[in-house]
Amino acid sequence: PFWARSLMDGKFSTPPAVRLMGTVGEAREATSEEIAEWQERIALAKGLKGYHLMWEQMGRVRDIWFEAFKPVYLGKMTDGLW
Repeated sequence: PFWARSLMDGKFSTPPAVRLMGTVGEAREATSEEIAEWQERIALAKGLKGYHLMWEQMGRVRDIWFEAFKPVYLGKMTDGLW
């Protein structure tokens, strides 16, 4: 509803996106706890083809540290939001 309403109104009511900046660690094997938590979060997608292609065999992860963010401007639709 957020995107549809914004497109109909020609303006976002809240900022639609941010650009994140940070550091990514080396790839490592995921712990069983991390895998279980991720599987729980994406359970609704389990029957979809994309789930099987991207996440069924998930085993490697990276730690991410966010250091800053910048607003994303989308022309007149984001005027006055930042």
